[in-house]
Amino acid sequence: MYKNTSSAIRDNGAKIKYFEFITNLENEDCNNALNRMYDKIHINNIFELIDEIDVISNIRKEFYKKVIEGKYKEILTVAYRRLNK
Repeated sequence: MYKNTSSAIRDNGAKIKYFEFITNLENEDCNNALNRMYDKIHINNIFELIDEIDVISNIRKEFYKKVIEGKYKEILTVAYRRLNK
């Protein structure tokens, strides 16, 4: 699911796939943004924010948290570690 999700953002006319674009470390602007922002991401705070939304079901909340956690671990963390070896 994390590797095949496409973005609305296009590169050379084609929609990018988040996983490939971020983890291939070929875009210097993306790499710089990752280095600036990674340590500022507090996943538990994001989960708390989701839990505070009264108008969505608990099942939907869990879905959102799983998707966000997966993208954080499988995309951002992988790329960040590779970038900072």
